[in-house]
Amino acid sequence: MSESKIHMSYPIPSAGGCPEREIQYKTCLPEEVDKAIGEKISKYFDLVWYARKPPSWDTETDYWKNSKPENRKKCYDECSKIEELYPEEVDELRCPTSGNWHHGFNSGCLAAFRYIIDACDRSDYSIMYEEDPFFDPENPVEHDPLKHAEENFPQLDT
Repeated sequence: MSESKIHMSYPIPSAGGCPEREIQYKTCLPEEVDKAIGEKISKYFDLVWYARKPPSWDTETDYWKNSKPENRKKCYDECSKIEELYPEEVDELRCPTSGNWHHGFNSGCLAAFRYIIDACDRSDYSIMYEEDPFFDPENPVEHDPLKHAEENFPQLDT
């Protein structure tokens, strides 16, 4: 069993910042597979998040006009990082004839890789449940990774 972390940093303008987000999990996958899937999740998360933003040069959209200047800057900076990391993919997303197809492909990849990680998750959730004020020790919650994966699929939050 391997133990991995997926690290994502992304701006949430309405929340007023660029929080660091780290997801930790243990899976039943070999470590190198686990790491590769984590990298794919991070990549497709970034691309899906990026595609959901109006272009930074289109400052007249309500999205940008209604954002605080400091949040707008954080968002622009994060977009610039994604453009630098994935220039070919960003060009594909900007293509007027096939950009929507590429966004759909990226979204499907994100959902599929998240499904695999969820289905293979072997993390110990007992501590989390015991800290829950509604936890009933007489009826402990069993974590069923495949059921969880099925219920969350397709999970496309960014």
